[in-house]
Amino acid sequence: MKKHALVILLCCVGFLVAPLAFAAGNKMGGCPMMQKMDKMGPEEEFYLRAFFLLSHADEIGLSDDQLEKIGALKLKIKKSLIMEDAQIETLALDIADALRQDQLDAKKIDGLVDKKYDLKKQRTKEIIQGYIDLRDILTKDQRDKMKKIKPASMMGGMKTMGMMKMGGGAPKEDAGMIGQETEQ
Repeated sequence: MKKHALVILLCCVGFLVAPLAFAAGNKMGGCPMMQKMDKMGPEEEFYLRAFFLLSHADEIGLSDDQLEKIGALKLKIKKSLIMEDAQIETLALDIADALRQDQLDAKKIDGLVDKKYDLKKQRTKEIIQGYIDLRDILTKDQRDKMKKIKPASMMGGMKTMGMMKMGGGAPKEDAGMIGQETEQ
């Protein structure tokens, strides 16, 4: 009889704990795309914005010149990132090789680490500058049009669905996105 009561108690605890464990692992209403979007870095943000602009060019009213500038900017950033990634990977190999040596030279290894992370810092700053350049290609009117399109077609629609599932309201606009003015 005691074993049955213990099994029933454990089942009840399981039924109470399972929803909490499920909710903790499934933020934003369980939408894996939203979880990924919340973790995007500057590079993903840049390419997402460029894709958005190009896919909504007619609605935003982009000129042929603006489309060319966006394409050229994407190409410039992509080429630069490929070269910097290769340099970073090469430095990582150099660091690994230096660590395998019989005589470890801390100054040499420190220098390699500094170069690697200076390149990563430069890479991130370059992406952010590309993001700013992408935004500056647009006129104020085009940024305003983009704001109206963005919530329904980009992240806003998915975030709204996720927030509604969680019992919240529609999300506020994310600060720092292209087309949004921030007060300084």
